Amino acid sequence: MINNKEKTARIVTEERRVLTGSLHIVPDIHRLFNLHKCDWMAQDLVTNSKEIVQEFYTSYASTLRGSISK
Repeated sequence: MINNKEKTARIVTEERRVLTGSLHIVPDIHRLFNLHKCDWMAQDLVTNSKEIVQEFYTSYASTLRGSISK
């Protein structure tokens, strides 16, 4: 891919992973959920509908990307 400066641009593809186990095994994300008062999302999926969980992760992803140190 060539950018507007006629240089080859690098294409970056995000890798998305779904956490299927306990949220407590990923301390950075668990801390952020508590910080943003989203600890209700750590409950079992039985108590939350799949659509609500998917919508939450979609909208919250940009906040997490900006909050985790690189």
